[in-house]
Amino acid sequence: MKTKKAIYQLLLSYEKSYEETKDLEELKTSLGNLILDIENVTPVSPSYSSYLFQMKLDYEHMDRFNALHLVDSLKNFLERLEL
Repeated sequence: MKTKKAIYQLLLSYEKSYEETKDLEELKTSLGNLILDIENVTPVSPSYSSYLFQMKLDYEHMDRFNALHLVDSLKNFLERLEL
């Protein structure tokens, strides 16, 4: 199981890679796996569950215009996640 810090570092590397390559499909694949990792470390609670659900919806509808918005949302979620 990955730790919160390791997941955050992966997220930063995916963001940097996307900014350099603009490869949306690579980012989408990476973020899909990252969201699964986040689910595995997130405690069950109504607020966390609803936020994760919203991020999954954002992920499903991600395009070039909101890709970095999803990255920012994931960063914010990880920062406030208490493990």
